[in-house]
Amino acid sequence: LHPSIRHTWIRHITNEDIRNLNIGKFPKDCKEYLQHLRNQACIVCGRHNMSEAHHLRINGTAGTSIKPPDYMCVSLCRNCHRDYHTKGHKWFEEQCSWITKYLSLYYFCTINFSRFYYKGVKK
Repeated sequence: LHPSIRHTWIRHITNEDIRNLNIGKFPKDCKEYLQHLRNQACIVCGRHNMSEAHHLRINGTAGTSIKPPDYMCVSLCRNCHRDYHTKGHKWFEEQCSWITKYLSLYYFCTINFSRFYYKGVKK
């Protein structure tokens, strides 16, 4: 399935969902989440084999020589990950227009992490 079909929950995000995010309590590093992303389908092409966790540098979440926190990761297959680094972030945003039509990539990442973290790791 294409990720836009897998992630139908993004169409139902409300402003209250965003207000209730407790990003300040998110850990900077979460190996379990990175492993979870590696088992997910690529959010660009939907390929489900050997995804890689790609850290997004958006909304001031990282700086020069500073890695973004793990909650700012998305799953990309090897080919799309290479394309991201070759073609750039603008290309990536165009490929993810099915997300940005409903919410920003920043909120997509944080809500995706929140759903994993509070339902999985931190019970």
